[in-house]
Amino acid sequence: MIHKIKIAEVVAVYPPYGGGLGTVAREHADMLTGDAEVTIITPRYPGRAQPQSSHRVIALRPLFAWGNAALVPQAFFLFRNFDIIHFHCPFIGCGLAAIFAKIVWRKKLLVTYHMDLVGRTGFLGILFKIYQFFIIPLILAVADGITVTSNAYAQASAASRLFFRFSSKVVEIPNTVDTDLFTPDTGDSGRLSHDPFRILFVGGLDRAHYFKGVDVLLRACSSVNSHADGVRVSLIIVGDGDLRQSFESLAASLPRLEGFVHFIGTMPDALHVREQYRLCDVLVLPSQATSEAFGVVLIEAGACQKPVIATRLPGPSSVVVDGVTGLLAIPGDTEDLADRIRFLATHQKEAAHMGAASRERVERLYSNRAVGDTLRQLVRSL
Repeated sequence: MIHKIKIAEVVAVYPPYGGGLGTVAREHADMLTGDAEVTIITPRYPGRAQPQSSHRVIALRPLFAWGNAALVPQAFFLFRNFDIIHFHCPFIGCGLAAIFAKIVWRKKLLVTYHMDLVGRTGFLGILFKIYQFFIIPLILAVADGITVTSNAYAQASAASRLFFRFSSKVVEIPNTVDTDLFTPDTGDSGRLSHDPFRILFVGGLDRAHYFKGVDVLLRACSSVNSHADGVRVSLIIVGDGDLRQSFESLAASLPRLEGFVHFIGTMPDALHVREQYRLCDVLVLPSQATSEAFGVVLIEAGACQKPVIATRLPGPSSVVVDGVTGLLAIPGDTEDLADRIRFLATHQKEAAHMGAASRERVERLYSNRAVGDTLRQLVRSL
């Protein structure tokens, strides 16, 4: 009987909670299933829905939780039962457990570095600095392998000197999308020619996703609708969280947005998210900080043959080919973002070409099939 490798996918958040970390961990678990027995290890945060997966899930009760930071030292003892610990970084409150498991239990440690922890103040800001400057160097030093979503982001990140130091064990493995699930709409969408140009935002509206730039997007839409050229846009916001009310208040206070902004909450599953991609004219990810290391929504929308607008940050800039698959805007610049939205709204032939190019690029670079082979080879080599 062939022994299957036992892998622990260790991540701070997991679906149904929205966000890239959990989505990527789920995709990695799915891609590794054929070669391994995969278990998800993640915190069970008070007041949130239980983590759900087709894989075995161990939801740990935190000794302490603040935002998406959860202290779960008991994970150290669980790690003894696995061959490989696949640690999705950042995970404040579990990094030391992974380091000690590597040293004490002599387990293989694979680290996927998702993003920097920057830009917060107060208690969380202190936690971020401790983690970024003390824990991350240790975990990367003892890791057997390190993956990054893009070399461009790694070179520009707060940990760039560490990636240079440990370059021999760094492998670029981009985030992926199920291109069999996220597909273009082949039927009649029911849209009318006089409907407003439809913009879609998909992302968390909680404090952990403060960097997403929803306020900038709202102001940009207000600017477009206030312009004398008569272009009108509507904005659909998919996601939820403790900042939603403040964004709703902002939308209500801005001119020319009444009836044009719709907060529809969290979608129950990927099929419902896909329908929102299919209904939109463009997906916009207006992130303002390097905590946005990739942008999974960019390739999900691209797989649905939609053009995208992102900001000129190292991560998203590695995904979006400016002028080919979408457009790039200056982070935090309302008018620059409004100009890009207005261009696509008034050049719909070019927008359609970008959508087609986006689908082709996603199939070639970001499909589960393309990325899965690289990930499986890396795991076998540990």
